[in-house]
Amino acid sequence: MKKNAKKQLAAAILAGLTLAVATPAMAAANPFSDVPAKHWSYDSVSKLAAAGIVDGYGDGTFRGDRTMTRYEMAQIVAKAMAHEDKANAEQKALIDQLAKEFQDELDNLGVRVGNLEKKIGNITWSGQVREWYEWVDDDGHGNGGGTGLNTRLLLFLNAPLTDDITFKGRIWAESGWGQPSSYNLGQVGPYGINLNDSGTGADASMDQAYLEGHHGNTSWTLGRQGIQLGQGLLYAWFANNDGATLTFGGDKTKLTLAAFKHETPVGMYEVGGSGSGIYLPGRTDLNIVAANLSHKASEDLDLTVAYAKSREDNITCYGVEIEDDIEVVNSWALGAVYKGINNIKLTGEYGENRSDLAKLVNGDNAKAWVAQAKYKGAQWETPHSYGVWVGYRKAEPGFLGLNGDYVWETPTGIGSQFGYFMDDVKGYDIGFDYTVFKNGILTLQYFDMENEEQSWGQIDKQGFTAQLRYQF
Repeated sequence: MKKNAKKQLAAAILAGLTLAVATPAMAAANPFSDVPAKHWSYDSVSKLAAAGIVDGYGDGTFRGDRTMTRYEMAQIVAKAMAHEDKANAEQKALIDQLAKEFQDELDNLGVRVGNLEKKIGNITWSGQVREWYEWVDDDGHGNGGGTGLNTRLLLFLNAPLTDDITFKGRIWAESGWGQPSSYNLGQVGPYGINLNDSGTGADASMDQAYLEGHHGNTSWTLGRQGIQLGQGLLYAWFANNDGATLTFGGDKTKLTLAAFKHETPVGMYEVGGSGSGIYLPGRTDLNIVAANLSHKASEDLDLTVAYAKSREDNITCYGVEIEDDIEVVNSWALGAVYKGINNIKLTGEYGENRSDLAKLVNGDNAKAWVAQAKYKGAQWETPHSYGVWVGYRKAEPGFLGLNGDYVWETPTGIGSQFGYFMDDVKGYDIGFDYTVFKNGILTLQYFDMENEEQSWGQIDKQGFTAQLRYQF
């Protein structure tokens, strides 16, 4: 009797231990538990479905009107992973986040989550390398000109912190070919500036480091980031803007408010062309508040309205301060992108700077406009795809659009005076791009630019760039 009781007790203990170990494992592996109705994954899958990356269930529908199980959601994520080559960088980041969330269910389906192998912890890395040759010639009286051979490396990192907040960063490094330092005197550096760097190794910095959050139809950013207003005529700079943005709206109409600070990398910029004698202080801090409204009027037409205003600054004339606390930028712009003609994309924008500085230099509001027509276009994922374009720009003295080279895919812009501000310039450019191999694009471009206003220091520049970009 006692012997039987001991056997029964041992069996009961063994069964209890077995259940204790098995129960949490069974609970964790249950693929049929519901995904909560307000879970972030529904919004992410909806965005992928709207972009055509996934089509939901076998009947081609995504049933976003009901709660799904983790198993059902994993099936859709698996479809998204199978079509990841169609996704852009933002969509790939969504797919990676979904794959991590439903990794156990994907394992049960036999889907190998390859993208997660690129992560260190929860950080996703990607990058781009750019090799280019640039030649600039000045037929006028400007000082720009010369040739340059350079390499640029960009490393992007994406780290989800919560379901709604992600950290994003970018590391930038650049150097001239065959040089232990970034540039030698006489080389055409970034923004067309001739530099002399006596250091060793490439210039490197983290030019993006910011938080990005989403909640329903509202999103926000905080930190060092890239900023573009409208089509880029007023402002398009993708590094070293320290501040915040807040965006409201859906896929059709969005309003973005922004406040940020940017230090220009040029010293004593002469506003309104060579010979004006009116200068912005060296290393000018631009403190800007801005608003951007974008609206998808139709499948073929996108419209933008942008506004930017800077904090007041001091202005000098031949080294003597002539204005204290003067408004530098007080600008608006109206832009459009039209894709209703087969294989042709038309981009244009018109703007005015109504600031005190613009009136001081130009005698009135300073006006500017840009336009580009592009046929087809090289696609990263499609070898042998190609595109050709022609563009034109014109800006009166004092317009001061901070954009470098906003639409044209050139590495360093126009060079010297034309390489940073859209100010006192007119001219055209033509270009060709071609996908040499998957994720590798070759671009060739020629430009011819001169001052919009004639002056004794007239700048008349022609230039050519050839570059190969490849991303990983």
